[in-house]
Amino acid sequence: MTKLMQLEVTLESDTPRAHRIVVSPSARLPKLHHAIQDAMGWKDEGMHLFHRDGRLIGNSDREGDLFVEDERAVRVDHLLAEPDDEVTYEYCGGGHPPVSIRFEAFVRPG
Repeated sequence: MTKLMQLEVTLESDTPRAHRIVVSPSARLPKLHHAIQDAMGWKDEGMHLFHRDGRLIGNSDREGDLFVEDERAVRVDHLLAEPDDEVTYEYCGGGHPPVSIRFEAFVRPG
């Protein structure tokens, strides 16, 4: 049976807001980006980056002088492989604070 990944998505602000989203492990990062945008009620109007352990992954080839990996080539389960793994998501549209994404557990569909 297929398992899905349950992620805790928390806006890192003075009043943190947490949401839980469920994604397929084989989903590419653009799909995770859209799930985060929906959960936060944002309008997808700017650049975004995922970063973990020195890797920058996003929707642009370049961010200043830093190399940014193409998010379309990265699966969610390759970035968040084990429960409690975390990644930071930054959305550059609207001046929002960073978002912490933590892989909580595998869950069954439905």
